[in-house]
Amino acid sequence: MNAHDFFDWANAGVGGVGLFLTLVAIWQATGAKKAAGEARDAIQRRELSFEIGDLVSLTLDLAGHIDSDRVEAALIRARDVASRIARDQARFRRYLKRDFGLLLDLGKSFGEIAEELSRASPPVDEKVALELANRIHQANRTLNTIYGRQQSGLDEEGT
Repeated sequence: MNAHDFFDWANAGVGGVGLFLTLVAIWQATGAKKAAGEARDAIQRRELSFEIGDLVSLTLDLAGHIDSDRVEAALIRARDVASRIARDQARFRRYLKRDFGLLLDLGKSFGEIAEELSRASPPVDEKVALELANRIHQANRTLNTIYGRQQSGLDEEGT
């Protein structure tokens, strides 16, 4: 065997090792991409849970404003809740699954509450205030249900 044949075989061996290492790197990159996607999904689900928790707090504030006959503050809070629900629907649609329809209904409900508050003037009629407070507390229960489902999903994933 002369030196020329040896170099040909050596080059072929180096090329084969290079090809093998390239395939291993591609396989590793595919796994890393999958892991990054799973991490991104976990972060989005956690953010959704935080946002729903914030909505629960905001609805309790709204009920407090109505109970205290602070119509302007209640109107601002009702509009805030309705707009945040709309934002969260768009942002987290793929993670809401069966709760998407519930959130859609809640957004409409808070829009209607804001509309009723915009027509009211202090002091709000006691019967109207009670009806609004009842609707808000019902919506709060629904938000708590959604929040509980989201938290349950996070607990199952261990995130």
